[in-house]
Amino acid sequence: MGNRRAGGYLYSGGVVTALPMDALDINNNGEIAMYSTTIGDSYISFPPYTTQTDMGALQACLAGANAATGLNDSGVAVGIANAPTSCPQPFIFNG
Repeated sequence: MGNRRAGGYLYSGGVVTALPMDALDINNNGEIAMYSTTIGDSYISFPPYTTQTDMGALQACLAGANAATGLNDSGVAVGIANAPTSCPQPFIFNG
């Protein structure tokens, strides 16, 4: 798993799969936490990575600063949101 100029990629079983956004973390189920630098939101994508679940627009004091940093095998993501009160603030996303 890695990133390139136009998004991320996943290398598995000798095959490279292009991802629509930057890849941040992958769990043992193959679910990937991704981040859109243009929108500033994080997403979770499941194989075959053709659709993404938006983690939602978290209020931010800086544009593009709500990023997932980890994803467990249950699909629960954690990350950092630049919240208006005291930047940055941790968040947890569960479905």
